[in-house]
Amino acid sequence: QVNIASRLSENFSLKNKNVLEIGCGNGEFLELLCRVAGCDGEGIDPTAKRDGVNLGDNKISFQKAKFTPESRCKPFDFACCLSMFEDVPNISEFLCDLRNRIGDRPVGMYFEIFNGMRPFEFGEVWSIHYEQCNYFSMESFQNAFRANGFSVVNSGLCYQGDQYLFAELRPSPDDKTNGTLRSKPPVSEPKSTCSSDRVSQFQNFRNKFDNRKAFWNKRLDLTPTGKKFFWGAGG
Repeated sequence: QVNIASRLSENFSLKNKNVLEIGCGNGEFLELLCRVAGCDGEGIDPTAKRDGVNLGDNKISFQKAKFTPESRCKPFDFACCLSMFEDVPNISEFLCDLRNRIGDRPVGMYFEIFNGMRPFEFGEVWSIHYEQCNYFSMESFQNAFRANGFSVVNSGLCYQGDQYLFAELRPSPDDKTNGTLRSKPPVSEPKSTCSSDRVSQFQNFRNKFDNRKAFWNKRLDLTPTGKKFFWGAGG
């Protein structure tokens, strides 16, 4: 993550700027970014357990709350969101809110999410979680931003090769708000196609899931009745 923080600091000239992290957890990445870049930060997350961090010339504050259109955040020059976007039920509403807050300012953003195609490519049936209501391929990830007023200036795979997707963003120069608030995404959205290989991967995933489920159903039926305990079930 040090390399990511250094890259973002350089690409978006973050020194002495204000950074907002949405879904910051306990603020470890935000603190790292502020230390590396020499900037101030604000983190918002319903699980945040810190009041603030003093970094000498720079400071970090936290809001223990969900990020909603009603959230009151300090003006920011850069926003980041790591491992949270896939948990957002309405991504257009979420991105429209961010686009409205930015207006015509040249604010940069960084998003990082789980690679939604990895479970299908490798048959990882355990990688699908009910809390994550959205899974993205690189194409659908990029299109989500383009459909809501952002340009993708850099994107790729990260974390142990290909486990996560990332995107660096700017407000789209073709998206002219003219001072008015965006309430919904454009009617025309980028089109994407699903290759025959991808369809085959989906079908294979279904077969592997059914086989895995049958295996565990049979195995659990052979165990004594009563309570069953699963070590490490939180993962």
